[in-house]
Formats: sequence, C-alpha cells, structure tokens
Amino acid sequence: MHELQGVTTAGEAIVVSMSSSALTLLAFLSSGCDSCAPLWASVSDGRERDRLPPGTRVVVVTKGPEWESPAGIAANAPRGVTVVMSTDAWGDYEVPGSPYFVLVDGRRGTRIGEGVGHNVAQIANLVGRAAADERDPGPVAWAGAPSAEQGQSQSRASGLGLTGVEREAHNDAVLRSAGVLPGHPSLYPRRLEDVFVPNGPPRSVAPGGADEGESDSPNGLPE
Repeated sequence: MHELQGVTTAGEAIVVSMSSSALTLLAFLSSGCDSCAPLWASVSDGRERDRLPPGTRVVVVTKGPEWESPAGIAANAPRGVTVVMSTDAWGDYEVPGSPYFVLVDGRRGTRIGEGVGHNVAQIANLVGRAAADERDPGPVAWAGAPSAEQGQSQSRASGLGLTGVEREAHNDAVLRSAGVLPGHPSLYPRRLEDVFVPNGPPRSVAPGGADEGESDSPNGLPE
C-alpha cells in the first residue's frame, strides 16, 4: 500500500506511513468543490470522528501546491487531523474525484473500503462494517464508488484483493483477453461520440477515428 508523501500547508515535507496505524481513513478533499465544503466541517467535528472504530486515524489528502492554494487548505484544515498535500497520492490511490474516501488496513497493507459519503458520521457506519468483515479480503464499495466499465474492472480486481501493480496487471490481462492490445484504435478516440453513443453501447472506433461501418465519403459510400 502506498505511503503518503507530500508537503504540509506550511510547505514542510511529510510522509505518512499506512503501516503505522491499524486503520487509516483517507479523506481526499479539495478547497474548490462545493460538495467538499460540508465534509471539511464534518472532518473537523471531533464528535463525528469519535463515531469511527476506536484507533481509526483520519488523514486529509489534497492535491499539491501546484493545484491547491496552501493558504486556502490551511483555512479549512481540521484541528488535530493530519493534512497532506500530494497530487501523486491521488494517482496512487486511483481517486476519481473529490470528495472521496479510502479506508486502509495497515496490518494487511490493503484498502478495505472506498467511495463517497456526505459526512464522517455516515462514513463511520461503512468503516465499522468494513473493519468488522474479516471474511471478505476485498474492499467494500461505498455509495458513489466508480461505476460503468471502469468501475466494473476495478471491482473485479478489488474483489481479488489486488492493489497497485497487481491491479494494473489484472486490468491489462482483461483488456488483452478482449483483444484490446497496445495501439488498438479504441484507446485513441478523437470525439466523445467515438466512445459513448446516446442511449446505446460504446462504439467501436476504426483506425483513423471514424466508426466501423461508417465512411468519410460525402455520399456515405466506401471510397
């Protein structure tokens, strides 16, 4: 499981080890998103944090100073909660957007829950369930977790207990089995319509950017 490496709002280097706590709840927040505003206040509320399982550490993760204003983050930073500014962490934990929560089991070195919640009190119930469920080694998908094809692929990988490089290798294997190899034209769409059809399945994109079965000829006939 990835350690958090970044800077504080004061610009000091900081590293947060996931193995140093049995459970760590990572709250990926931004100072700019409207839906994050109540969560900053919720994370700051010690009474709501007390509803988490005993010993659960809360760490707020924002993007780095190249994307976020340290002063703006400092103004929102909850007292008594570690805040790490790290753009790399968002990629390491495959965060689709903010707000987003990831629960990490430091003993096993894996994520055991992830998704979206409206406040810490709501997340607390999901954290308790994930922490108590020792029968399922895969993460619990919380409300608002990624969906559609990308989410389905992540869910299958997560259900196998894969993380990091293993998860990426699993996804590559799924693509290969479907005939999608490096350089496949579907990986290089030129228009939104090349990927999504209104009320229909994804289109198959031919080399050159046109849909298979379509022609760039003005009369619609093959050239």
